[in-house]
Amino acid sequence: MAPQSTFTCAQDTLLRNREIVQLRERIRLLELENARLKEKRDFFRRTPTLAQGLKGETLIAKLTHGVQTGYKDPHDVTVPTGARLEVKYSHLNEPNKFKTKRWNWHSVLGSANNKQYEYLVLVGEKDARYDDQYPADLSDVFFLVPRSEADHIKTGTDIAINTNLATTRAPRSLALKRYLVMERDSFTNLLDTVEVG
Repeated sequence: MAPQSTFTCAQDTLLRNREIVQLRERIRLLELENARLKEKRDFFRRTPTLAQGLKGETLIAKLTHGVQTGYKDPHDVTVPTGARLEVKYSHLNEPNKFKTKRWNWHSVLGSANNKQYEYLVLVGEKDARYDDQYPADLSDVFFLVPRSEADHIKTGTDIAINTNLATTRAPRSLALKRYLVMERDSFTNLLDTVEVG
């Protein structure tokens, strides 16, 4: 074998070895990231209410250009005007296996009644059967309830309403329905102009 081709073979081998080392390092880093993501996934599986709450808080912070607070703080999101929001998220629930579905939001004043906020934002997963009743430009159904009205809408520490808003008859549900957000702009505009007293 000529010296030139021996040199070329040695260079090729060196390059392949470098690529192998780089690929092994990349695999190692990806395996570490995968392990971290699995830990997070398992944590949220063990604490579904927390995961559900974080989903709502993240969504509201994004919609309002607000900042999420820490876990166990007296409210969940602070909007640019300084208004404090408490956010609750609900999946579609099927009470007693009826065709009727509903949203349930628990502990709207906090487990120790220690929440301090100007607005309660109730987020509900859309029920596709009643899409025409919900705002088309929002991903979920939102109720923006002033704190002063929360006591008139809750039962005990919870709030619930059927997803078919057209059939709402109960006084507390009718009161809640007044705070349905019908379009994205009215939601963000209201929070942009609210004054904190």
